Amino acid sequence: MNIFDSHAHLTDEKFAVDVDDVICRASQNHVSGIISVADSVEVSLNVLNLSEKYNWIYPTAGIHPHYAEQVNEEEIEKLYYILRSNKKYVAVGETGLDFYYGKDIKEHQVVLFKKHLDIAAELSLPVIVHCREAEDVILKVLGEKSGLRCLFHCFSGDDIFCRKILEMGFYVSFSGILTFKNSQAIRQAAMVVPLDRILIETDSPYLAPQGYRGKRNEPAYLVNTLESLAEIRKMNVSDMAQITYNNTKNFFSIRD
Repeated sequence: MNIFDSHAHLTDEKFAVDVDDVICRASQNHVSGIISVADSVEVSLNVLNLSEKYNWIYPTAGIHPHYAEQVNEEEIEKLYYILRSNKKYVAVGETGLDFYYGKDIKEHQVVLFKKHLDIAAELSLPVIVHCREAEDVILKVLGEKSGLRCLFHCFSGDDIFCRKILEMGFYVSFSGILTFKNSQAIRQAAMVVPLDRILIETDSPYLAPQGYRGKRNEPAYLVNTLESLAEIRKMNVSDMAQITYNNTKNFFSIRD
């Protein structure tokens, strides 16, 4: 059984001391692919270095909406250059809108998000989208674009929002939140996603699944989310692993 973690922050400071051990444990727990996600220009370079050490880890480049107010045009140019100059990067992001933590910088976030989308369109790369309490605005921004391939990571909305995403042709990824007892709305959303557009992730070191809550999350725990998704969809765990594995490769255009 092969499992693909479609979103992990392996260069986060919480992994600074033992990232190699973390990666080893992931491999021992059926994880044979990880998308190592960036949230700043500096981290975009760090994830590239990690991917050069492990050929089954794939880097992205992007600036998280939390930093929107601090980003200047020079940073955007650096991001564009990084993505353009190395074919190892498999996506732009993570990017998007977060109005839970960033209510006072909404306009900055929208501007930064649009610039990420423009870069993705020019370079023909998919986009990893972060959305928190910004559903209406994010749908409006994306509705003004065409031809984009987007993955809504760590989905935390309801089935109504999920259907709107799906109508636009986008993909949806579920994290350890799916395993929580109070996640009924997210479980309902997981029921409506077509099997060819559903992915799983850890978003590690955050959002450890049930059984590990309160601990640092890591890719080795992804099997818990996989099992929950398989249960929700009334499927065999191995079959769900293969489906989400293939979907991750397809979305990020990863070829063996």
